[in-house]
Amino acid sequence: MSRIRFIKAEIDNYQYIADFVAMNTRRATPDEPANVLDYGCGSGQAVEMISALGPHIRAFGCDLFQEKPEYMDSVNKGLLTEGRILRMEDESIPFPDEMFDIVISNQVMEHVGDLDLSLSEISRVLRPDGLFLSMFPDKSVWREGHCGVPFVHWIKKGSRFKPLYLFIFRCIGLGFHKNNKTRMQWSMDFTRYLDQWTHYRSYKEIMSIFQKYLEGPVHIEKDYLEKRLGGSRFLPLIPGPLRPWIVRKFGGMVVVFKKNSSALEPASL
Repeated sequence: MSRIRFIKAEIDNYQYIADFVAMNTRRATPDEPANVLDYGCGSGQAVEMISALGPHIRAFGCDLFQEKPEYMDSVNKGLLTEGRILRMEDESIPFPDEMFDIVISNQVMEHVGDLDLSLSEISRVLRPDGLFLSMFPDKSVWREGHCGVPFVHWIKKGSRFKPLYLFIFRCIGLGFHKNNKTRMQWSMDFTRYLDQWTHYRSYKEIMSIFQKYLEGPVHIEKDYLEKRLGGSRFLPLIPGPLRPWIVRKFGGMVVVFKKNSSALEPASL
């Protein structure tokens, strides 16, 4: 895994992750399989997709299952009984040191309270030269991805203005996961959710913590957007230099770090 490799296709987030894993575990064999961890695996969808890549890859997952405990009920029971998906205790990863060739996290790091502890644990379970692929927003993102309202994550926690701000945007038709709630109830519920479960940090703060434990980053937002849009007629209308910026401002970062290696080198796309 001296280089990060990619393939071109039109895909969603889970398929993007699976393709990334497939391209960076090509030297693995059934006798010497690559181990992959989904950090913050939720219901285990990525674990199942990675497991389906073949016997040369062994996929695992871990999660606190605090934010959405119902995810534990939807996990494939076989993955639980086989020990492929484990519940985390005290934010410690329940796997041995240097077990994994790749760790992935999909929209997880903005929910982590102690980012320093999480990164130290990820570094601990990564093998030397192991890769960490992470997708998540920093504070500079324009659209808050959980509720769909722009800039609401810039309002400090505990602000009495936040529910009113959400209510105004809900009245003009914006917002995700409405679930037949009244506009005010939706606004109050998302205020509590954002205050309790999200931690938006500056890019500088995020990188200062990541780089304590891992080398990088390599930003691959351009590759990500091109695969997500794939054959869309809109992709050619977006200038190449704008593509990473669009992902960063409307979705979040897509970054790769590496443990104990020379500087990361992006592959030719």
